[in-house]
Amino acid sequence: ILKLLIETFEISPEGAMRFFIPKLNSCLSDYREDVRENALNVLSQFSHTDPKNMLISFRHALKDKSVYVRNSATEALEKIGQIIPTDVI
Repeated sequence: ILKLLIETFEISPEGAMRFFIPKLNSCLSDYREDVRENALNVLSQFSHTDPKNMLISFRHALKDKSVYVRNSATEALEKIGQIIPTDVI
C-alpha cells in the first residue's frame, strides 16, 4: 500500500491528499490498535503534504489508549521535529 501511495503522490499530489490522507486519518479512529498504528506510520511518511493537519492527528494519537499507537505518534512527531523523546516522559 505504501508503494501505491508514493506512486499516487508522485502522479497526482492533490488527488492523493484529497483521497488517501482523509482515509488514513479515518483509520485513526478504528477499534483495532494495529490499524491505528499502521495508519500513523503511513501518515508520518507524508507529513510534509499537510503538516498542520498531520500535527493535529499525531498529537491526538498521543492520547490513544494503546501504548503502541502512542509510540507511533511520538515517532511521527519526532520525524517532523515537533517533539523530542524527553517531552513524552
